[in-house]
Amino acid sequence: MTASPRSVVAVIRNPDRMEFLEALAESSDYDVVVVTSVAGAYSCIKQNSPQLIVLFLEFDDPSGYQLLSSLGIDAELSRIPLITCPIPREVRVPEEIVEELVGYPAPAVRALEKN
Repeated sequence: MTASPRSVVAVIRNPDRMEFLEALAESSDYDVVVVTSVAGAYSCIKQNSPQLIVLFLEFDDPSGYQLLSSLGIDAELSRIPLITCPIPREVRVPEEIVEELVGYPAPAVRALEKN
C-alpha cells in the first residue's frame, strides 16, 4: 500500500507568485491546495486538515491578519504548523518610467514580456 501524499494549504492572493508552491508540489509528495481568496481560506483549511499551512500576507491587507488570528484561536487548526510569508503588494510602475528605462513604449514591453 502506498502512502497518501501529505497536504499543504497555501493562501496566496496573487497566483503569479506561486513559484515556491509549484516547486514544492513537483519536488515532493506534498499535495498542494492553493486558495486565492482569503475569504474562503478558513473553510478550506478546516475542510482539508492539512499538515502545513502557508499564508502569504500582504502588508496592507488586514484580511490576512484576521485569518491568521482565526487560525490561532481554533483549537484544532492552531496545532497545524504555519509558515507566514509577508509580501508587499505588487507595485505598478507608471508607463512613462517603463518607457524611459527600456526605451520602448510600454505596450511594446508588455508584448515582449509575453513572448
